[in-house]
Amino acid sequence: MRFTSILTLGLTTQALASRACKTDEDCSLNGVCRPEWSWPWSTRPTNLNLWFSRDCDCGSGWFGSNCGSLDLRPVNQDNGYNHSADAVDPSHPGPHGNSSRGGQILQDSHNPGLFHLFASQFANGCGLSGWRPHSFIMRAESRSRPQGPYYFADSVRETFWHNPYVFWSPADRKYLLYSIGVDDDAPQRENCRSINYTQWPNNISVASAEDIRGPWSPFEMILDSKEPHSANPSPWPLWTSKHRTSQIILGVEDNAIFMADKYNGEYLLRWPRVGARIFARELAGPWHFHQHEAFNSTVHYTDGSNQTLKRRERAKLFFSTDEEMTPLYMTMTTGVQEMVAGSASSTLIQPIGVKWREYERSLGF
Repeated sequence: MRFTSILTLGLTTQALASRACKTDEDCSLNGVCRPEWSWPWSTRPTNLNLWFSRDCDCGSGWFGSNCGSLDLRPVNQDNGYNHSADAVDPSHPGPHGNSSRGGQILQDSHNPGLFHLFASQFANGCGLSGWRPHSFIMRAESRSRPQGPYYFADSVRETFWHNPYVFWSPADRKYLLYSIGVDDDAPQRENCRSINYTQWPNNISVASAEDIRGPWSPFEMILDSKEPHSANPSPWPLWTSKHRTSQIILGVEDNAIFMADKYNGEYLLRWPRVGARIFARELAGPWHFHQHEAFNSTVHYTDGSNQTLKRRERAKLFFSTDEEMTPLYMTMTTGVQEMVAGSASSTLIQPIGVKWREYERSLGF
């Protein structure tokens, strides 16, 4: 009996150690490492280290042993910006509807009940397979809720511009629009086949506007397509109320990270190929990553059904406006492609966790 008790204690301690955290970095900085009592007070061991384990207490919107998975909730199939003719730009009909990709939502600065969606759309009704050079940047609006549905408002930039990323820069008091592409004066191609990347530039450029509706300044190229990492920009301003800076950090294709002192300045490579999902307390690091998926290709809908998608890429998060930066929605920016949809694609907006309900109630939705 005595040996049995020792063995049981050893197995329990080992199990606790295998799932325990030591620092908040073990919780992906999406939660905190808190102690949890593991024994009743009447039978607690004399060794203080065995009184409790330390487990990750995940913040809203995250779950998992290391808080590394997004708490995605069921989504209405009719939200977002789909490729049906009644939801999008009627001037671009075609065999694939009005396919979109790279969607991002922003709240209007003057009307909190109005939301804007920036995304790539494909001219001549082409689908994703004809993205180069048929892609152009459009803006859509939703007055019903952040999830949409969104309706076409205007073309921001005609072909060829792709994968837009827009945010408000407090340092510059402007909206900044990053995109890959180049102005294309050639007539639109008769077919919807994409041109090989070796025959078409994927330069990263930036434009600015004082109002989210424009007018937008001409694009300024910041990274030439000849650079080894120059596609799919994911910029973010480093400005905070305590650190008022104009510095911009820029993640790009292959998970490389650039940095510039201002949005239209010189972007210098800081970290090449730093990993798939990375996090750090400070820009200078140290950087950490967990080999754990934040989401997969299966979507659960509000009607109880689910669907495994062929493609589900380019995720962007919409955060709460307070300094907690709680993730509220994830914009799936493939666009989303179904298994048998051919080249058709769309933009899906999925709620995260539970805080989005409180956010929408505060806006009167």
